[in-house]
Amino acid sequence: MLAKLKLAGISVDISLRQDTNPSLQMMYKRYVAASELIAKVNTMVTDRKWQLKFGRAPNQTELINIFVAKTTWHNIYTKNFPKVAQHPKMQAWLEDASDCESDFEVWGEVKNKYVMADLVEWLKSPPKSAKKGTLKSSKAMPAKNMKGKEKEVILAVESGPQKGKEKKVDPELAVVTKKSHKKKAPGASKK
Repeated sequence: MLAKLKLAGISVDISLRQDTNPSLQMMYKRYVAASELIAKVNTMVTDRKWQLKFGRAPNQTELINIFVAKTTWHNIYTKNFPKVAQHPKMQAWLEDASDCESDFEVWGEVKNKYVMADLVEWLKSPPKSAKKGTLKSSKAMPAKNMKGKEKEVILAVESGPQKGKEKKVDPELAVVTKKSHKKKAPGASKK
C-alpha cells in the first residue's frame, strides 16, 4: 500500500505507525494524517489523476488501516476527534502547537499521559477555565516536569485535617498530582 501511494506521489509519515501505546496527541496526529490521506486519494480519483500505473485506488478502509484499526477508527477516532474543532485550546494542545497552553491550563490538572477516556470526559464538560493553582490529587509528578506558566505560581492542596486549604509552595519542591482512573471494585465502600 505504501509503495502504491509513493508511486502516486503521496508521502505517508510512517513514524505515526510505530507507537503501539500512543499518547492522545499521537492518536490525534494519526487521525489528522489518515483524514488528509483519504482526502488526497479521493481528490485524485475524482479529478481522474489516479493513473492505471498506480493500480487500483485504495479504499478508505485500506488507508485507515495504515494508521489504526478500522474498528478503533470508527468507534473512537471519528466519534471524538471531530468535536475537538469546536475547542481551539484543546486542538492546539493536541497538535502540540508552539503557542498551545500548558497541560494544567487546558486540562485543569497535570498527568504523565492523557488517554482517550480523558478526552471523552473533557469533551462532555470542558473546564470554563482552569482555576490557577488548584491541583487535583492522586499520583504524583515532580514540578520540574511542568510547563512554564504552571511553575510560576503553584498552589498545592494541603492534606490532613485542613484539606482544601491552599498555600504557596516553592515550584521546585512542589509535587503535582493527578486523578487515578482505577474503578473501585463493586460493593467497595467509600471512606
